[in-house]
Amino acid sequence: MNFHKAPLSLSLLALSSAALIACGGGDDSTTSPTDTSSSSSTAGVACDYASSSFNSSPSVNATATATWTCSSTARSLVANGLPDHAVGSFPNVDNPNTITVQSIAASVTLAPTATSVVTPRVGPMDKPGVALNGIFFDPGTAGTCNDSGTCQQGGQAVGNWSLEALGQTAFKWGTDTSNAHVQPDGKYHYHGIPEGLVTKLSIPAFNNVPASSPHWRCWPPARCGSLKECCRLLEAAA
Repeated sequence: MNFHKAPLSLSLLALSSAALIACGGGDDSTTSPTDTSSSSSTAGVACDYASSSFNSSPSVNATATATWTCSSTARSLVANGLPDHAVGSFPNVDNPNTITVQSIAASVTLAPTATSVVTPRVGPMDKPGVALNGIFFDPGTAGTCNDSGTCQQGGQAVGNWSLEALGQTAFKWGTDTSNAHVQPDGKYHYHGIPEGLVTKLSIPAFNNVPASSPHWRCWPPARCGSLKECCRLLEAAA
């Protein structure tokens, strides 16, 4: 069973500069004795990406749109929250929610700063990342556990441990093959590697890493040691 102390400290593997802009390590600490930081500009990276494609999956049956633009200081996204790849059946027995159009708007600095201090990104308004297609990464759940191992899927918290949707068998959240499911408000979101997006973007062409390579499969991290190791392997393959 996978669970970790709330608040969660999360790091995301960069699928490439085309899918996520940054690549983080697997350190679970939330503080560091010394904060060393450095800044790097991402100007010119995926600043003119725009996608509009009809998704014929029965659970979507609509056009998914996402547009990225850059100003001199910021990278901005406008999307309708619909996935642009095949999805599972929603609602389903373990997830009773229907995918609906969303109003997605986000903006981040064009020059992100790498820091030795890990900042938790949790909660309904503080997602740890967003994919190129405008779908958020939202790995947390309402499931909780206490120190004795008693867990529940939702409702009143039973302890200070947060239960993950993936990598455990105690509860099911109805995720599809892209490690995603739907929130009660209709928002489709990823809990792990978005396999459908990886395939659609032909990401393996990036750095000449084939689709079958475990270097692209860093969830769970044990598949290649750690998220940092996966990033190192990708850099070595460049």
